Amino acid sequence: MNIFPTDDDKKIFLRQILKSQIKNKFILYGYCIMDNHYHLFYKDIGRKMPDIIGCIQENYAIYYNAKYNHTGHVFQSPFKSRVIIGIQSFFRLHKYIIRNSIVAGIVKELKSYQWVSYLEEQDIFGLVDFNYVHEFYNKHNTKSYFLFLNDDSEDKITCKFEAIKMNNEEAIVFVNKIINRIIERKKSLKKGISVSVQEYIEIVKEANYKGVTKKQISDITGLSYNFVKGIRVDKEYI
Repeated sequence: MNIFPTDDDKKIFLRQILKSQIKNKFILYGYCIMDNHYHLFYKDIGRKMPDIIGCIQENYAIYYNAKYNHTGHVFQSPFKSRVIIGIQSFFRLHKYIIRNSIVAGIVKELKSYQWVSYLEEQDIFGLVDFNYVHEFYNKHNTKSYFLFLNDDSEDKITCKFEAIKMNNEEAIVFVNKIINRIIERKKSLKKGISVSVQEYIEIVKEANYKGVTKKQISDITGLSYNFVKGIRVDKEYI
């Protein structure tokens, strides 16, 4: 669900990050706040992660529940985390976070999305250590930092913590939606309604890329699991 549906909600969440930052003294390298999730890229300084992230989510949940008359959990889980080791992993993940709004199709230019730490002026609460990020990048790269962030060649890479997994009911709806779209396209072209092998391959690729497991695809479509398993999906993981 959309847990940050408005600009005011995103601003309140950023304010909760600031409060936690003041209290826990952690250093932030980047962030992106989307409608239904967020990313924080920060330096581990020995503070317990539940202290840093827990209070952010708990305080925002109190605000969200009061504003939207919502009960129960706001966040699906406490948080997901990954330790980044290595210079190139640092840059790839940083780029992935910054380009979230581009990959999601929300904006066409990074500077057009307000809730990401692309430019220093976008960081309205001064959360990010831009000096460190820029100096660290320039120390290890000859390509311009902003050219690097605006390069879309890695946009198909998916962060393993953001890969969506659908339950069986969601998978059935999603796969049938793809099949119906293909059938309607064939009808409009007067090519009949039977689905070809190549079109089934397209279905497998799109469904698996969007989070339907190959076992689910096999069960829903009736295709053999070995056939589905053998189809390579153009997806990498950070």
